[in-house]
Amino acid sequence: MAGPSVLLGYAIGGFIAFLIMRQLGEIIVEEPVAGSCSHFAYKYWGPFAGFLSGWNYWAMFILVGMAELTAAGIYVQYWWDIPT
Repeated sequence: MAGPSVLLGYAIGGFIAFLIMRQLGEIIVEEPVAGSCSHFAYKYWGPFAGFLSGWNYWAMFILVGMAELTAAGIYVQYWWDIPT
C-alpha cells in the first residue's frame, strides 16, 4: 500500500534522472565519441572506472535481455495451449 508520497518519490527520482541526462547531453555535445559512458568514465575518473563502466553496461544488457525474454515467454504462454 502506497500513499501520495509515491508521487513525490517519482518526482524527485525523475528530476535527478533529468539532471543526469542533461549533464551527459552537454558532455556528448562537447565531445561526441562512441562508447560515451565508458569513455567519459575513463577520461574523467580513470582507467578502473572506465573498465568497470564498460563491463557494467555489457552485463546490464545481457541480464536485461534475458529478463525480457523470460517475461515474454511467460506472457506468451497464456495465449495458446502449448504443452510444457
